[in-house]
Amino acid sequence: MPRAFALALLLAAAASAQSPAGRFQPDPKLPPDAGVPYVVLTSEELAPSFQKIADWKRASGMPAQVITVEWLKKSAYYPGVDVPERLYRLLQDLRLNWRTRWVLIGGGMDAVPPQMVKAWKNAMGSNRIACDVYYSDVLPADCSDADKLAGYGWNGNGDGFVGEAGKDGFDMVPELCVGRIPAASKDEAEAWVDKYFEYVNPQGRDAAWMSRALVVGAKEFEERQKQVAQLFRDLGGAAYAVELVVERAPKPIEAITEELSKGCAFFDFFCHGCPSHFWAMNDHTSWGVTQVRTLKHPGMYPVVFANSCDTGEFDKDVCLASEMVLQPKGGGIAYLGYSHLAFGAPIDQEIYKILFSGECPQLGAALHLAKKRTAQDEWTVQVLQLFGEPEMWVRTGAPLALKVSGEKLMANVPGRLTVTDASDKPLKGARVLVDAAGVYVVGTSDEKGLVLLPPPPKGGAARVSVLAQNGTRFEKKVSIESKLPQDVVAVARPSLAVDDAEGNAQKDLNPGEKVKFVFTWPKETAFPHGDLALEFEEDPFVKVVSGPDPVENGASFVVQANRRIPSWHQCWAKLTFKLEASPDPWTWMFRQAVEGPALSVAAVAVDDADGNKDKRVGWEDAGKKLKFSVGLYNSGTQKAGGVKIVASSTDPSVTLSKPEIAFGSVTLEDVAHPKDKTFEFTLAVDYDGHPIAFALAIEDDRKNKWEGRLVFTVPPAPPILVHAEPGLKSVAVGWSPSGSPGVVGYHVYRCASEKGPFTKLTEQPVKGATRFPDVAVKPMSKYFYVVTSVTADGLESRYSGIARGFTLTPLPKMKEAK
Repeated sequence: MPRAFALALLLAAAASAQSPAGRFQPDPKLPPDAGVPYVVLTSEELAPSFQKIADWKRASGMPAQVITVEWLKKSAYYPGVDVPERLYRLLQDLRLNWRTRWVLIGGGMDAVPPQMVKAWKNAMGSNRIACDVYYSDVLPADCSDADKLAGYGWNGNGDGFVGEAGKDGFDMVPELCVGRIPAASKDEAEAWVDKYFEYVNPQGRDAAWMSRALVVGAKEFEERQKQVAQLFRDLGGAAYAVELVVERAPKPIEAITEELSKGCAFFDFFCHGCPSHFWAMNDHTSWGVTQVRTLKHPGMYPVVFANSCDTGEFDKDVCLASEMVLQPKGGGIAYLGYSHLAFGAPIDQEIYKILFSGECPQLGAALHLAKKRTAQDEWTVQVLQLFGEPEMWVRTGAPLALKVSGEKLMANVPGRLTVTDASDKPLKGARVLVDAAGVYVVGTSDEKGLVLLPPPPKGGAARVSVLAQNGTRFEKKVSIESKLPQDVVAVARPSLAVDDAEGNAQKDLNPGEKVKFVFTWPKETAFPHGDLALEFEEDPFVKVVSGPDPVENGASFVVQANRRIPSWHQCWAKLTFKLEASPDPWTWMFRQAVEGPALSVAAVAVDDADGNKDKRVGWEDAGKKLKFSVGLYNSGTQKAGGVKIVASSTDPSVTLSKPEIAFGSVTLEDVAHPKDKTFEFTLAVDYDGHPIAFALAIEDDRKNKWEGRLVFTVPPAPPILVHAEPGLKSVAVGWSPSGSPGVVGYHVYRCASEKGPFTKLTEQPVKGATRFPDVAVKPMSKYFYVVTSVTADGLESRYSGIARGFTLTPLPKMKEAK
């Protein structure tokens, strides 16, 4: 019986298809044929801590890479009005071109800001809800139109409010599994990393906690939580222990802490809540961050599901989800909770069914699948967040005793291994890695436990690593034979040549063009005589027109690109020949390059009629004439000449008096921004300060056309009712919020004269408070204060009204009576 195997081919990019400057490129240490399925988004400060997670993933057969926000800010390739939108464009590129599936956000609000979305349900909600789900939905259902792909996002109507379901045109179908570790410091990051490695590699620890769940509920939710407790018993079997705590007298709060300290695999609670705690009893007796900070149960960390309002509101200074995940040597390993109101959707029960059945062992993927099956509205999908590692294999019981058996592994020959438990029951879905000195192949077991591995490329000492259900890990050392028996023929990788219709070799695949892929095998190696098939995985921009056609010791196919492909797109070509069965394929990258320029908007500046440069548009500009200039970035393969741009706006507050400019030329991999070439417009006298959107039609002298879009965000309104309360050694400045959306903090300014100039007293915005004590004052002195509002993307309001303050005169010391 012939062996079965599958091959995929790499076409090295021609010089014209090199990655544009500022665009993501994989670490050269990663395998060139696997993409980057796992990325970590973090800050430079926290990167060394989260690099340990990336290294662990690589060693487990999951190519992973760390990307910092600081690198992103320096890149001109991923435009956006703020950091979240720029991260979104990066993730679009990673998913479409590098096959990224898993995203770990390493850091809190300041390190990697979330998107603040507008979400409402039954007249309840907010215009500013912290939402990492935004980063998971990055592609439209139909990716075949490059313009639709480039314009896809969560603010389709351009009104400044992100995430309006039903209005902004996003489908809320996740392409990425996203989880966050909200560490605010290196110490917090290291504490979680230590917990993670204890969880995934619990060597020498008592495994009883892995078969135990804690279920908690307030009295009004008792029946629901009884269902959850029974579900754990049904799924886990007779050996699975479940502790149900519903207002246990006489000390219910202590009971929760005591049970958690014993260790458990799951902690599920259904109670009313707020950011810092939940009410474990109907009389509002609470359990929260105070109790979390006392927890110490090393190595025994549960996955937490919080069916409570607000406990995942991680944009607050104190958040139960953050405390649970970051608590050193205690708390939880992951937390699923709502960043706003919860309405009791039974997603937790569906997650447990998915995990225990082995259908999907990774926490992030199980969450997405459960949302799809049980979420009845967009609210639950948007507001339920994951605080944890999304690709983590969850422990649903004690580790299994694994056995790996099969044929001897040989270099350049497809391998066959079988994964079973101690009773020889086949294990489906186990990930098997064969690593020979850093060069590895990976396969996944089928329902028979069979793993068909691609041919190991080299012989010598190697390790076999298995990751199976319950997060069970198994390793053993093996030897890969380099010298093959006489009856075994090596399977060499075929060579690939790509020609156009005129026979030009190594031709880039351009829009609408047909090329020929020719695969040939060395004569001394095996040639597959089975049914050949060439496919491009999950790629809407390229298709196989005909083939296979026989050639000497090989075959050829005719391939055609879509007429509208993104600039510098790459896809994944896979050649399979179907014999007895097919192992997991080798995959290689094939790049498509657009010949010619590729322009996108990369910068903008706004000036007023009096020549004030880089002005921000605000409500005070009502009735004024303004002008703006744009910068363009060329990510193509040729210089763009004779560029002209026409601007338009559907906003009734905008009248364009100069809608067209002759921009000039844009050289390769460069941002051109001639600020003297401006569009001019006038704002209506009743303009109220809302964001303004412009559409840009861009065309060069060769009739190449592109589209761009600008949204001018506006500064928030300043605080109101500013006042200053006198004190002996301080002045307490207070204020009330203006109600502007997007405000995350405030700056306080002081001067000795109401005419200014005012000096800023706050190095960082005041967050979570509307009061500031000014202690750098002198006795018997008067001061004048103003306060400004600040948004997440750094926009600052004008000064508030002036508040006058003073310090009190010390009372004279009284003489003691004689």
